[in-house]
Amino acid sequence: MNHAAQTITLRHECVLGVFEAAVETIGAKQRGFSLNGRQAMQQYHTTNAGAPLATGWIMAPWANRITHGRWALGAQPQQLLITDTAHDAALHGLVMHTNFEVLFRLPNTVTLGAKILPTAGYPFEIDLEVSYRLDDNGLAVTHTATNRSRNSAPFATGAHPYFSIEGEPTEALVFQVPASRRVVTGKLLEPIGEAMHSPAQWLNAAIPTDTPFSSLQREASGLAITRLRASSGAEIQIWQEPAFSSVHIYSTDSYPGLNGPTNAIAIEPVTCGPDVFNNSAEVIWLSTDTPWSASWGARLLNW
Repeated sequence: MNHAAQTITLRHECVLGVFEAAVETIGAKQRGFSLNGRQAMQQYHTTNAGAPLATGWIMAPWANRITHGRWALGAQPQQLLITDTAHDAALHGLVMHTNFEVLFRLPNTVTLGAKILPTAGYPFEIDLEVSYRLDDNGLAVTHTATNRSRNSAPFATGAHPYFSIEGEPTEALVFQVPASRRVVTGKLLEPIGEAMHSPAQWLNAAIPTDTPFSSLQREASGLAITRLRASSGAEIQIWQEPAFSSVHIYSTDSYPGLNGPTNAIAIEPVTCGPDVFNNSAEVIWLSTDTPWSASWGARLLNW
């Protein structure tokens, strides 16, 4: 059935005040997240081209890029459609422009679903669900994938939110990634090695980067937490369950904001680094009819 695109607003009241979030069915993407009216996600003008620079997109059945769109399924070479011609790569999966169906809805929760059908370079059928929930802790996002194919299917997923602290210029923010390694990439943003990274280091969000981080340090709860902070003390904490094993940071000084080009930073929880189908250690293999599920989310401090 063909459904019209929707924007869904979620709301949750708690001792901190009122959390709100906006979710679009196209790409199951986040459009907003706020506490007491103060926005924590980068805002933009909608155009015919849709959300700019992959804003809010859910990425599946892979995240980041597959270099040259090529990988092998056993002895069978596979060729994905090249969607990032500048880097000769298949970018961010197959569902960015898919209109998801609303499967379940409460005032503070929505579950969206879509089917990934077999296509060139990915001969598998996957049922994908994305649930957004607001609670007393903020925002939680759960990705669920079920393989409906006869054979096990390779899979990876992630999200592409741009976080901001309303009232604070992004170029004045700093961020901390709880990673002991970063992936070194080549001219096509393909992985060519690793370098050490200090998880205690604070980095300037004004400096453009496009960097995958791995070997995440985790708290006793099992969560890895990336922090985005303003000098005022306002902070966003992006948490990831163990299945979200990496985080990708993309920052730019030419994001098309509401008032023209501006600085913006995407903090992307992902289950993999770049070129995942050519890295057996990072691929999630989905057994037939056995759901896989994992979550990430965001908390707001000193808001």
